[in-house]
Amino acid sequence: MKNYKQILFLLIFLGALFLLNTATVVVQAVSTSTAIFDYSNQANMPVINTVTEGDGTISGTGLPGDTVTVNLPDGSQLSVLVDSQGNWSVSLPSGINLVAGQELSATQAPTPQPGVTPNAVASNPAYATVLSKTATVSVPPTINPVTVDDTTISGTYGEAGSAGIGGTILLTFPDGSSASAKVASDGSWSIKVPSNIKLKAGDKLTATQTEPNMVVSSPVSTIVSASSLAQSSPPDFKQIMAGDRTISGTSGKAGTSAVGATISITLPNGTILTTTVDANGNWSLNLPNSVELKAGDKVIASQTIPGMSESEPVETTVVASATTTPAFLLPFTGGRGLGLLVIPALAFILFAGLLLRRKKEGQHD
Repeated sequence: MKNYKQILFLLIFLGALFLLNTATVVVQAVSTSTAIFDYSNQANMPVINTVTEGDGTISGTGLPGDTVTVNLPDGSQLSVLVDSQGNWSVSLPSGINLVAGQELSATQAPTPQPGVTPNAVASNPAYATVLSKTATVSVPPTINPVTVDDTTISGTYGEAGSAGIGGTILLTFPDGSSASAKVASDGSWSIKVPSNIKLKAGDKLTATQTEPNMVVSSPVSTIVSASSLAQSSPPDFKQIMAGDRTISGTSGKAGTSAVGATISITLPNGTILTTTVDANGNWSLNLPNSVELKAGDKVIASQTIPGMSESEPVETTVVASATTTPAFLLPFTGGRGLGLLVIPALAFILFAGLLLRRKKEGQHD
């Protein structure tokens, strides 16, 4: 009888233990993925306008809101905030006189904000040499009209004529980054828009020209205009769960008419990835190893159908992975198990209950 009771209590104990462990699983199943922060991003270098001996002001362009630090030839530094138009300037202290041949530099970095982690570190320095007042200044280039659909910015050497052939064009984008190109033999130049830059109506582009054996010209600018094309319809997302390594969806209302369309995905950390719509109207892309999605993250997508302008962006929110079958630790072993083990746990308790009932019936007999 004593052994009978011990077996009975052991069965009840094991069943309860399984149920308890399963109850704990619900808590453990919630995603606890760790956010990954990338501190390797470096700010773009600022642009320094031409500096001539005797100048009392140093100026240039940069990313609005960032801080530009100018390093003077004597080792002193001056800092200034880039204004909303992307311009900056500092006045030289009395007693500092710039002389032709001297070199100065400038770096750009996100302006510190209380409680906010900077999304980039300071840029590499941009350098400028102080020029003589007798130096010949290049003629500014021309920039052809630009719309939000353009993937290439182009222009000519302007009034420089054939003297501008082989010169260098420096184009500055709205985010403060820049790219350069050589003037071709026909006087034209062109620069591709980087894939991470999306031009918007009202954006300002700035360009300078440095003719051979001359100094850089004064800057010229143009404003990006709206598209003249019909707008693409936005794509659709499939549900994204925390920890997913692939993002996918469809071309939305466009259906198979969007075959070959470009899907642009903006991840929570600002990274932009692109893929194309397949013959069935579907699209998908794999995430970089450095990106780990967590519940609550926002992912943005847009679609550009051939011959049309980019769609309005659509946004989706990453959901927790607790909706999947939870896994939990097995008792005693620490191994992984499935939620279905609740079934044998209930069987243990049911079997123990039957034994207890039979025992009581035997006592009554």
